[in-house]
Amino acid sequence: MRHILLAAAPDNVSERMQIKDIADEMLQTLKNSPASFNELVVSHSACPSKAMKGNLGQVSQGQTVPEFERHLFKAEVGLIDYPIESRYGFHLVFVEREVEGAQLPFDYVKDKVTEYVNEK
Repeated sequence: MRHILLAAAPDNVSERMQIKDIADEMLQTLKNSPASFNELVVSHSACPSKAMKGNLGQVSQGQTVPEFERHLFKAEVGLIDYPIESRYGFHLVFVEREVEGAQLPFDYVKDKVTEYVNEK
């Protein structure tokens, strides 16, 4: 998954409205010219992932904020056709692929689960 974060303070309504308008305009640019994604990431994204052209890698449930995940895990492969609003601002997201998860046998993950619980 790749994304562009257009940051906006959660309590600044006028800034969020302006950023939403910018996100809508950028989305139209991306729909017309998908190849412009990398350029837009570098010039506009407020996320540290911009150093990797917006690439967040494979994202699993619980790795990001719930308001972002609600949209992300329902999306089809490709450009999500609306900006996703989160506490951080607005995200323009391109889902590169979907990987179905599989439940692993307990014996396979027992040591990892124990290690995780002990760390917490």
